[in-house]
Amino acid sequence: FDFSMPIPLTNPIRGNVLAARAAQDKVLEQARLSKAQLTLVLRQIHQNMSNNLAQAARLKQQILPLANQLLKDTQTAYQIGKLSVTGLADAQTQLFSVQRELIETHSATLMQLLELERLTGVSLTNSDLSAVAPLDNK
Repeated sequence: FDFSMPIPLTNPIRGNVLAARAAQDKVLEQARLSKAQLTLVLRQIHQNMSNNLAQAARLKQQILPLANQLLKDTQTAYQIGKLSVTGLADAQTQLFSVQRELIETHSATLMQLLELERLTGVSLTNSDLSAVAPLDNK
């Protein structure tokens, strides 16, 4: 009487195990790539916000006072008859242009803040936004 039983020397599901590990590695790499892309987007938005805040500060501290002074000087020159009404209109246009640019810069900064909140899922509106204060003509 003879009895023989084959001893498996290889794992028959080895291919399935390797495929599952490869799929798992692929998912992990995709997650790392997504994280890197999200980090890049967040840094870009943050940089844009920083640039807009710097531009708003420059507009508010340097250019807006100059535009206001130009308008005052032009009004004085117009009142004594040295300038025509077109010169006065040009000075007003310049002031309104600077004010519009300041408003647009604040708007862009707030939109970027909302985008950061959307991407991170964290409310950032409680942070100090004094740099994005409303336009005042002081």
